[in-house]
This record gives sequence, C-alpha cells and structure tokens, in this order.
Amino acid sequence: GNVMNLPDKAADGISTHRDAINLSVRGFEDAITRHSLSSEDCIFAPSADLYTILGLMGALGKLDPALTPKVVLRMINVLDWTDILGIQHDPSEILGQVKKHIESGYKFILSAETPIYAEWLANQVESFVPILPYPLTESFSNANAAEDDPIVISSLGSARYDKGYLRLYDII
Repeated sequence: GNVMNLPDKAADGISTHRDAINLSVRGFEDAITRHSLSSEDCIFAPSADLYTILGLMGALGKLDPALTPKVVLRMINVLDWTDILGIQHDPSEILGQVKKHIESGYKFILSAETPIYAEWLANQVESFVPILPYPLTESFSNANAAEDDPIVISSLGSARYDKGYLRLYDII
C-alpha cells in the first residue's frame, strides 16, 4: 500500500499544537483526494498518535460519512495523547470526539496492543476494541538454539504492567 509521510514539523514552522493539527488535517485531506479514497478503502494506522487521530477526524469530518474510508487506529499507548510540546491531553475528551464520529456514521475502529488497553478504550468509546498485539515472527523463534544454550529474556522499554512486566518474575 501507499505510505504517507507528514512533513517535518520544524521544517514547516510548526510551533503550536493547533499548527500540528492543521498540518495533519491537510495531509490527510491531500492523501484522501490524491488517492481518491472512498468507502471501499481503509486507512490503517499501525501506531496511531494524537495527530493521526485528530487529523483523520478533522479531514473526514468534512465529508459525508457514507463516502469516507474505514479507519483502523491501532493504539499502543505511547504518543496517543501527547502533543508536539510534550503536553499530555485528556484521553477521555479525545475519545469522546471519536465516539461522536462513530455515532455519526464514520467508520472508525480502534484496536489496542494489549488486552488492558483494549478494555479501557472499549469503555471510553462504548464499542468493541479488538486486540492487535505486536506480531510474532520467525526472528523470535528459538529454533536455532542448542539445548544447552542459556535462555535469555529481556524486557525492553519501560516496565509496563499492561505488557506483562509483572509476570516476568513468575516466568523466570
């Protein structure tokens, strides 16, 4: 599929949260027009951030819901609610806007990386939120390990409960 990269914020003189929202809306409007996206299409954001959410709502909100593409936002709880200035925004307010878009007929589907986050999102938007974890691939396999090789377990990133960090002790 096609990948759309939004311009670098510093290069475009973006200094405010509103500037970043406007850039995101314009970027999605341009992509929707350029690729003639319709209700037969789907926009998938595998790691949605605040500006993906706000930009898509802004761009699609100007169109008839029946004519807009389906939107699947995979939420990973990293930059979902943080703006370019590092300010954390109220997720319930933003998810309230998403809920209104869904109720108005826009085809927004939220998915989450973890079960706990999926449950929380589902409660916020009062809709089913499927779980789309990080896919396991052959690179995660121990197929090439010899029987006497040590088992190495790592927990990269922050020690997040929703990603099972507290279960590591029992596993080890």
